[in-house]
Amino acid sequence: MLRFPTPYLRLMGEQLQRSGADAAAWRARHGLDDPTIHGAWIDLPPSRFITALVDAVQESREPALGLLLGERLAAGTHGIVGHAVLHSTTLGQALDVVIRYAALRMPVLGFDATRDATHWHLHLQPLHPLGAAERPLVEATLLAIHRLLGTLLLGASPVDAVRLPHALGKDGPLARALFACDLLPPSPPASLRIPLAQLDTPLPSADPEAFAIAERQCREELARRDAATDLSSRVRALLQGPLLASADAAVCARLLALSPRSLERRLAAEGTGFRSVVDGLRRERAEAVLDGGGTVEAAATATGYADVANFRRAFRRWTGMSPSAWRARPSASNLA
Repeated sequence: MLRFPTPYLRLMGEQLQRSGADAAAWRARHGLDDPTIHGAWIDLPPSRFITALVDAVQESREPALGLLLGERLAAGTHGIVGHAVLHSTTLGQALDVVIRYAALRMPVLGFDATRDATHWHLHLQPLHPLGAAERPLVEATLLAIHRLLGTLLLGASPVDAVRLPHALGKDGPLARALFACDLLPPSPPASLRIPLAQLDTPLPSADPEAFAIAERQCREELARRDAATDLSSRVRALLQGPLLASADAAVCARLLALSPRSLERRLAAEGTGFRSVVDGLRRERAEAVLDGGGTVEAAATATGYADVANFRRAFRRWTGMSPSAWRARPSASNLA
């Protein structure tokens, strides 16, 4: 179960209503009736949220639903995270809040940042298999962050380029109009680009006292969320998506707001380690592919191995037999 902010779900229903779709029927199908979504949060399995979003796109008959939602996500819809951003002293401090706490508002995405000689880059990575929900979710999230940063600077967003992981087709003009900056050629991961020179920009809405209160509440909410879920389960959730290929402990630690050393120490306290979690997940995925009749090459790809020989060695270490022998064993479902 993950905790999702109900304002986003209410806005989804409103957008369906605008499109002429039956928003009440959509809410009923997904258990999102009025009493359920009029609190601040709702606990849902990730698959239920993803299914509801895909269904909303289909019901609205609007492939660009994510852009339309992102355009309506004003600063006030982002809860205490939005308050911390709005009261930051500089743009750099605001962006640090986004990186550290945005997952409180959208828990199926991971947020990370890199920088080069001239720019700071915010990257979005799916933490769960999103399927057809990835496009609307990424578009809405990027545009919402873009608009929030523009609000900080009284309408002049510091973002000078956006990269989406998918082609926009006929929705390109709409995206260019809403983002109002360069759209880079599509390629994962989704990202926003901001000139480094902007990071020290003082913000007109800065309020150090209000920021301290909001940031403390963000930390407390993050701690409550983390206490409700053991760390190894959270690492497994992170690795369900594209991160399994690299299985980089430092990247996972950063997405979990931990140092690599703290990550290993806390996993050890649970009787496991990062490499054990990775190996366990890769073994499960490899066995599922092979038991389903998939080839050894397909199993290697699914578990993040570019080199099939390395996959074969790893699989033998996990199971005591080669992938081919595993496929041929009498209990394999593909021979049942």
